[in-house]
Amino acid sequence: MTRAELVEIARMYYEKNMTQQEIADKINLSRMGISRAISRCHLEGIIEIKIKYENSYTDLEKEITAKYGNLKTIVVPYDSDKEIADKFLREGAVRVLQKYIKNNQYVGIGWGSTLSTLHKIIPSKCETIGTTFVPLLGGYGNTDYSINSNNIASNIGKAFKGNNLMLHAPAIIENENLKHTLLADKYIKEVFSCYEKLDVAIIGIGNPSIKDASIYDSGYFSKHDIYELTNSKIVCDIVSCIYLNNHGQEQSLELLDRTIGISSKSFKKIPVRIAVSGGINKHVANKLALESQSINVLVTDEKTAQFLIK
Repeated sequence: MTRAELVEIARMYYEKNMTQQEIADKINLSRMGISRAISRCHLEGIIEIKIKYENSYTDLEKEITAKYGNLKTIVVPYDSDKEIADKFLREGAVRVLQKYIKNNQYVGIGWGSTLSTLHKIIPSKCETIGTTFVPLLGGYGNTDYSINSNNIASNIGKAFKGNNLMLHAPAIIENENLKHTLLADKYIKEVFSCYEKLDVAIIGIGNPSIKDASIYDSGYFSKHDIYELTNSKIVCDIVSCIYLNNHGQEQSLELLDRTIGISSKSFKKIPVRIAVSGGINKHVANKLALESQSINVLVTDEKTAQFLIK
């Protein structure tokens, strides 16, 4: 059966609401043959089924807002399959970006696996004029480039047909003196000057205490840095400029003195601070991020939302 024939069967079944038997009678095939053809349409991508879950979790979202105050929450379905769960989170993130990103803005972009493929599902109609996408953290060298803030800012910038800047510096360097030298570079200065102009930021939330945390794949953190995070009982990493311990207290870590990226003070001034974060391992991190008021828009899954209102 040709693709054109499969498409015609799919149209009769889904657009004209014909039964399989009616289609079989019309084109002189068995009903079983029609059933198999429809299955092939699914396998070959001719038919795509999209479940519209928007506005399905309104009550949960309202409860979170009532508990944590000035917060906008977007809840998406939970799935035990991480790949599917991340897909739901990214779809929710795109909805939020479409709402908040406007022309002539400065948009800060975080790092991490959740944001790394976000650009692939941003609709082509999402075009901006004069909007600049800015990496919130350096990152080159021995790193996974796909989760690098520069790479993500570039990809999202292209998806929105905007501009993007590059922060050509490591995320965390060996000593504070070298940091001051790098900050004198005119191109790095340009990025840092944009941190005070940001209208929107989108980030992931990390939990350094879990074994599969992105910090272990990023290449940003040395063994000494990871020891400091562990020793300080850090369970919430907000774009590697805000570290919260298991009591929700922000910690002034030594590694912050060697980090090249936005500061905690500058991040908290951004009017719209979107976090995209879900999964059981992130429950505590998300709760602490909300309680600290470090973010004011959260895209998360149903199970995390239920945990947040306990």
